[in-house]
Amino acid sequence: MVVLLRLAPLPLASVPRPIGLGLFPALLFASISLGTPARGQETVSFDFDDPPETNIPITEHLSFGVEVELDGLHSENLDLDGSRGDKQTELEPIVDLAFTYQPNEIFRSYVDVELARREVLQSSPDGESDQTSLTLVEAYVTLREIVEGVTLQVGRQQFQDELQWYFDEELDGARAYLRFGALALEPSISQGGLAEEDFLNKDDSDDVTNAFLIARYALNEDAETSSYFLFRDGHDRAQEDLVFVGLQSFGELADNFDYWVNAAYVTGTAKDDEGRSDVEGVGLDLFATYAFERDWEPSVTLGFAFGSGGGDKGFRQTGLQENEASFNGETRFKYYGEALNPELSNLGILTAGVGVKPSDETSLDLVYHYYWQAKKADELRDSNLETEPQGDRRDLGHGLDLIFGLAEYERIDAKAVAGVFLPGRAFASGADPALFLGFELQYAF
Repeated sequence: MVVLLRLAPLPLASVPRPIGLGLFPALLFASISLGTPARGQETVSFDFDDPPETNIPITEHLSFGVEVELDGLHSENLDLDGSRGDKQTELEPIVDLAFTYQPNEIFRSYVDVELARREVLQSSPDGESDQTSLTLVEAYVTLREIVEGVTLQVGRQQFQDELQWYFDEELDGARAYLRFGALALEPSISQGGLAEEDFLNKDDSDDVTNAFLIARYALNEDAETSSYFLFRDGHDRAQEDLVFVGLQSFGELADNFDYWVNAAYVTGTAKDDEGRSDVEGVGLDLFATYAFERDWEPSVTLGFAFGSGGGDKGFRQTGLQENEASFNGETRFKYYGEALNPELSNLGILTAGVGVKPSDETSLDLVYHYYWQAKKADELRDSNLETEPQGDRRDLGHGLDLIFGLAEYERIDAKAVAGVFLPGRAFASGADPALFLGFELQYAF
């Protein structure tokens, strides 16, 4: 169960099957041809100021910020067997301390350290245990506009797309931001855990090297599209060597009508039970939200997501994703389901949601999901469940989530979620529902 919260040289000879490489120029061209920037539109922008905000001055050039957070979760029957009493209840207080040193408009350094204590109040015998962690979340240097339109950033930094569909991870690396009006390029090379992350516990470091190129284009002031190329080099036969080529677009199609689109192709090789096998597949993710101009701003959301099948040989996400976003509300949540929270691999998902906003900064969403396998298989890749389907049916089941978000006060953010997964015929007869409850309360000084 995931708690609700929240460089090695690149050997070019090891790039896997190049079949997908030719798609990147085509996707980039498709992205740019989707729209022409309107006169006076805003250019593509980058947000270099990570949370927590460092708005408390120490000296003229040095400042800091503090966030205090309390997270909690309760899960039941993640093994889909109610007779075993599989329950987990946790509380986790977190203190996040960040420093910024910025002597001029060009140079900026940022360090973010997090102290957390996970308290397990209830657990099955093989569940999680109490743990204190001291984590170096981020530590990097930014050189802004060293020449016009060029910014560099080096160190441990957050790599995140707007929908967290292909990455949301703190990685050690270097990247450049190259802006040309409505078009921007973001090349980077990175790796997880080059330096120690948790000073109190041994890390399972991800020594996969990521070579990333993103091309972003502002369709207008309310919509953006991007093409990306990612090569993940695993360095040894126990790891993946994968190439991802993708397209992402999101924004406002018309007044009160928002959308997002993700499409990706993956190819390469990965380890499986038989040694290594070829990987190839496609993934698609479409969501649209319409908000009515009425009291409480009621909204309706429809979504469709599909990752092609083939077990470990079909489509998979990058392994750096979180799949979190908001529809028309004030808080991000797992848009593939809070209880199941699957990776989009050999999987289809239909989503329907309704939401209201009692105030500008408060929201309530009710979201339904139907899940099925693209191909019958006796495994479900990277979900919250602690059991697998039987492999003789494709009907995985249903999910229902209730999400409350509050950002009414300047320094306080809060959210609460309740999710249930109702297993379908793909699981053993008599399988019981899985339940997930969670909350997050955050105060920024």
